[in-house]
Amino acid sequence: MSDNENFYSKFNTDSPKKHNFKSNIFVPFISGVLGASLVIGLTFGVPNIRKTLIPNTESTNSDEISNSRNS
Repeated sequence: MSDNENFYSKFNTDSPKKHNFKSNIFVPFISGVLGASLVIGLTFGVPNIRKTLIPNTESTNSDEISNSRNS
């Protein structure tokens, strides 16, 4: 019986968790930056999405310029 208690106590030791800057702050921050960059890059890299988000303003600008010259 005493042998079983000793065997159990070997696996029952709680080691304190190490909290450091790298695992708690740096890695999640870099992952977030990379993820946001990837999403933004893909959003503006796909022509159909880019045209939807940013309409072509060249014709609007040229109309405004021609209207201001005629006035």
